[in-house]
Amino acid sequence: MPSVQAKVRRALEERAVVPVGAQRLAPYTARVIAATNGALTARIQQGQFRSDLYAYLRQLGLVIPPLRARREDLLALFITRLDPPGKELSHALAEALLVSSWPYNVGELLAVARELSILGRNEERLEVGPFLEHISGRRVAAAHSIGTADTDGPPDRAELERLLREHHGVVAMVAKALGRSRHQVYRWIVRHEINLDKLR
Repeated sequence: MPSVQAKVRRALEERAVVPVGAQRLAPYTARVIAATNGALTARIQQGQFRSDLYAYLRQLGLVIPPLRARREDLLALFITRLDPPGKELSHALAEALLVSSWPYNVGELLAVARELSILGRNEERLEVGPFLEHISGRRVAAAHSIGTADTDGPPDRAELERLLREHHGVVAMVAKALGRSRHQVYRWIVRHEINLDKLR
């Protein structure tokens, strides 16, 4: 609301606020950090955000890309949030994590880490099965933002399992045999809820 934004701007400039129940300004010492997932410049043009407040807040601006745009950080972040941290991941699980679209960003990754920590607490390494159940249950398409659209439809489950078994579960080899990208084949694996580790 513009009226609230004006008060925030004034409080930032004067470094003072009126405490609840008081009548006089009281100085404060604080470092203000503001975050948004929207384009504030567009909201300024639409009259929804004050340009003077934006200018004041943008003294040191940082753009943090979504998780799907910085996949090099994904596995390291995931492993450190496991309980206990550093637990071994199966190759299939690591690949599934890397190609998932993560529509709910880092919060979703941390939730998955907590869930798999519980489901695999008695296992030496975490497998892909529980992760597939997690994403298929919410109808989140893995690799949606990476893979290309199917042009002639995916092979059926039996055919895909046969190819995976023939190639010892190596997705890259199956992709080459089908003339498709590795990410495309993995989308089919997720769609059919196939456990790669059982086919290796």
